Amino acid sequence: MRDRFPFQRIRRAFGWPFLGLVLATLLAVVLAYQFDAAYEVRVGGYYDRVYLQGFHEREKPASDTKFRWSTGRASLLFPGVGARERILVLWLHGARPADQPSPEVRLFACGHLLARVQAGPSWQEYRLRLPAAACADGTVRLQLEADTFIPARTGSGSDVRELGVAVGRVALLPVGGTFSPGWPAWEQWGWSLLFALSLYLALLGIGLKPPWAALAAALPLIPLAWGLAAHRLWVTIYTSRLATVALLGLFLLPLMGMLFRRVLAWGKVPIGERSFRLLLAVFWVGFLLKAGGLFYPFSVAIDLRWHLQRAAEIVDGRLAELYRPGAFSESVMPEEWGTEKPLIPYSPFYHLTAALFFFLPWRPYDTANVLSVLLDLSRPFLLYFLARRLGLDERTGVWAGLLYALFPATFLLHSWGNVPTTTGLWWTLAATCYLVGAWERLRHPRTWAGLVFFLLGALLYYTVAAVFLVVFLGLLLLGLAVGRGGRPRPLGAVALALLVALGLATAIYYGQYIGPVVAETLPRLLESLRQGGTGLGVRPVSWPEYLFQHLLRLSSLSYGLIGPLVLALGSAFLRWPAEEAGAAQEVPRLRRGVLGAWFGTAFLFFLVGFRVDMVDKEIWFVLPAVALCAAVALERLWRWGWAGRLLVIGLLLFLAVASLQTWVFRLSTVTQEWTAHDARIVGGFWPEIGVGPAVIWRGDPASRRRALAGFARRVRL
Repeated sequence: MRDRFPFQRIRRAFGWPFLGLVLATLLAVVLAYQFDAAYEVRVGGYYDRVYLQGFHEREKPASDTKFRWSTGRASLLFPGVGARERILVLWLHGARPADQPSPEVRLFACGHLLARVQAGPSWQEYRLRLPAAACADGTVRLQLEADTFIPARTGSGSDVRELGVAVGRVALLPVGGTFSPGWPAWEQWGWSLLFALSLYLALLGIGLKPPWAALAAALPLIPLAWGLAAHRLWVTIYTSRLATVALLGLFLLPLMGMLFRRVLAWGKVPIGERSFRLLLAVFWVGFLLKAGGLFYPFSVAIDLRWHLQRAAEIVDGRLAELYRPGAFSESVMPEEWGTEKPLIPYSPFYHLTAALFFFLPWRPYDTANVLSVLLDLSRPFLLYFLARRLGLDERTGVWAGLLYALFPATFLLHSWGNVPTTTGLWWTLAATCYLVGAWERLRHPRTWAGLVFFLLGALLYYTVAAVFLVVFLGLLLLGLAVGRGGRPRPLGAVALALLVALGLATAIYYGQYIGPVVAETLPRLLESLRQGGTGLGVRPVSWPEYLFQHLLRLSSLSYGLIGPLVLALGSAFLRWPAEEAGAAQEVPRLRRGVLGAWFGTAFLFFLVGFRVDMVDKEIWFVLPAVALCAAVALERLWRWGWAGRLLVIGLLLFLAVASLQTWVFRLSTVTQEWTAHDARIVGGFWPEIGVGPAVIWRGDPASRRRALAGFARRVRL
């Protein structure tokens, strides 16, 4: 039986459900490609950058005409549009000084010469027939080769760029009607299959039976096929990334499972198989949504570019400059503090970590986003661990993890690209979990050293999180020291660990700020507070208005926190479990201390925010505590019967819809200009990974040489 069991399991996994999913995927892609439309890239528009290579930055003309100048050799990609006969339409002009002839433009399609045209001095439309056989793999790769000139050398301006021709719009027009039978682009078949099969195998890993896993994996094929049929150019540029995210999620799923089991075993926390698989499902679905959204070519994590620019400066040897006081003052201090801003600590340790991203063979931008998503999605596991260690039952721990994953506010941080905040707050939660998980063993030297490590990480990675952590631990120590029942034995070990971590953090980084902060920052801060906080990034308002503004944000769809916060506050009036069977007698006391210090820290900085702009950092700090307390209320509602269960399901559905609405809205509306200076950050092998192999192994030798050279240049091996 031992020999037959793996074989039987593999046979069930790759049986008829697997074959049915493969056939359904192929059929969905084939059906999508029976429709055709006009495809246009508006060169010079915001959304053109992922389709172009070899063009200068977009121009800012006086008229409404948007365009870019090409270099001597430029290319434009229409990925996965299908192999059909089409009409290629280009809007070009080749303005030159009066003493120079109009440039000749040589147009190639997938390595085949289409035409040679003379670009006139004004905008002209050029129409060319593009036979289906020219790009038989279904991806149209246009190359423009043009004679160039440098305006500064011809006396026609100060522009020192080498200019070819100006390109305004490029379109592919169908010869037939909307219904146009034809074969799909081959790589779209491959990426769709990889996407569907990655979903199927991941669902098997979570615990679904093969028929249900195949059905669940086939459902996303419906919107995918619709997108390929109705919005092909927007979807085909994304399918390679979507499949990559699904494949990455498949590999991360067992790794997170093994890591989580080790953490639970270290903390002596039990978990049922069903709860374990539910938390794995929460992680996996969250990864597909968050990483998949951030991998969309037009998505923007707003502040991430700024942080990666600082990391690039470290790679360039400017670490000492960024490590010294004042390196970030101009960027992170309020504008109201004037041009000569006083110094505040802003730790560069995230940027030190991000500097390593530049030595990987893919985009630093993607690495930073994936790491941020992984840290965020580890929190449901940590919340389960924390809930169980604080004496809550298994289902309440699962509620806490699920609630946190559904908070719309967690999606906002990824859209903002505030990765140091995400990283620093993860360190504070990890330090809290370590403290609670090792509570009975903190007097052991090795365990105590582990607490120092986590505290030091939280103190160094993000300064605001460091301040939160110090206040949180101060309130926790004070509450446990003066509470009833005597002083807990590990209290001294926690206090000593905090002092040691503070000493190390001061010696490593913060010590250099002591003098400037005392001499410059504190006097300026006190003066601004006397003036009502106008110099600290806030507009003076009354307390009722300040509270009303917070309530408005908390109740908005993008935060979605008013319901969970009401449940969390209401849980204070519920009867909490006194202790788990066999747990230490001081568990309820530790639970009250941890949650009280958590909410107390958030409330304290809510008060500080009345005069100092906290940018809602205290809200993200307290989210885990809100999830824990709201989970207690959810568990009580769930036990009330069908009425309570309907309320729970309604709240979870509302949070899920609000999160999706927030995420889609942010991904589709937030824009950010990228320039040639950002090539180190967002360069890489997208979208070459989708079409490069097809060009390299199929096509003429010249196309293969250009593809290999471009691939090696962009991957930066």
